[in-house]
Amino acid sequence: MKPTVKTLLLVLACFAIFSGCSPSPRATAETSDQAQVADLSQHQEEIAQIIRDTPKAIEILDFLNKMGASYIYDITLPLSHAERFETTTDLCLATGVYFIDMWYANMFKRYDMVVQTASTIDLLAEKVGILNEIPQHARIKLHENNIDSLDFLLRSTFSDFHKVTQQKSSPREAMLFLGANIEGMYLLSQLTLYARENQAMTDYLMQRGRYAENLLRLLEIMSANESVRPYYEKMQPIVTYFQTHSALNQEELKEVADMIEGIRNQMLL
Repeated sequence: MKPTVKTLLLVLACFAIFSGCSPSPRATAETSDQAQVADLSQHQEEIAQIIRDTPKAIEILDFLNKMGASYIYDITLPLSHAERFETTTDLCLATGVYFIDMWYANMFKRYDMVVQTASTIDLLAEKVGILNEIPQHARIKLHENNIDSLDFLLRSTFSDFHKVTQQKSSPREAMLFLGANIEGMYLLSQLTLYARENQAMTDYLMQRGRYAENLLRLLEIMSANESVRPYYEKMQPIVTYFQTHSALNQEELKEVADMIEGIRNQMLL
């Protein structure tokens, strides 16, 4: 397969076939997608509203770039892990995560990783059964040496994704959105821990933490899928932590960063 970026928008384009349960460490009792869509159809407008009310995950990366943070490959999801994901839930979560990791690489001019991550997104899109037919995102490798063009492609891709998830919300879209936003929170918390002068970053983490309640509500809706319920339970103390703190000292920052890392790793590792 040619290493092209098939964006989150591509994943949203197809809702025809929903895979059944495939045993995995994270999903041992996943019901069929069609059943989940039927059960959750009443929540589609609420899902759309939550997405509208939640700032875009890429804003976190824009902020980190302005703060002079650095690119640390070791805190991103290894590309080799893509082969582990089998269920639709896992594939959608991982696609959202890899998209944010790709944006992270782009923000810090790691265009080699942009291209490699784009290829991985293609792999996941193929597994979930997506028709990859959107030409404006079909040749990212040809743009890897054109910084302005590459940045425009990725930014427009995420903008399109955000619009579509608002208009046509479904369980798949919710999981894509959750994967992207949890990875954004994870990268922010980890890079804040690494920063020497991190007060502004800590304050921003608290600001973003106020939207963790939105992610919790999405997980509550999606917890009709038994494989998602553990993530909902893992998110609850994170929301409580942000609700009960008006600021974070270094010890508290470490505590909440560990909790965010915990839910992220439970989903993916």
